[in-house]
Amino acid sequence: MRGIIWKYALHLASYYTRKLFIQSRMKLLSVLAVKFQVNKMAFLIKRDI
Repeated sequence: MRGIIWKYALHLASYYTRKLFIQSRMKLLSVLAVKFQVNKMAFLIKRDI
């Protein structure tokens, strides 16, 4: 009985770890995208001035 619970707990842990990892990756990518957009806008504004 204990082995089954242990296996299940491990499965849940790996699932949530993967989920969190993917979420943090997406967050990082969106932050980088925003930074890139801001830099591009700043570059265009500077060029116009």
